Amino acid sequence: MLLKAAIEEATGGARVDVNGGANPTKEIAVGALEVYYKGIRIYSKILSRRWPNAGLVADKCKRLLEASNNGEDIQ
Repeated sequence: MLLKAAIEEATGGARVDVNGGANPTKEIAVGALEVYYKGIRIYSKILSRRWPNAGLVADKCKRLLEASNNGEDIQ
């Protein structure tokens, strides 16, 4: 998956959930694409009604990872 590969490259392999996210046991809606980092929704195709730009989502994940590593509150 291009999006997951872009996120892994931008974050140095940080664990990011694609679909399932905050509730991995929940059934995923057809056509859904949800990206979560530490339970925080980074991107929702359903809410935005658009396909994600892999680079922009990866950059957001990278910024959150850096903030988290610096001890900042990312909630």
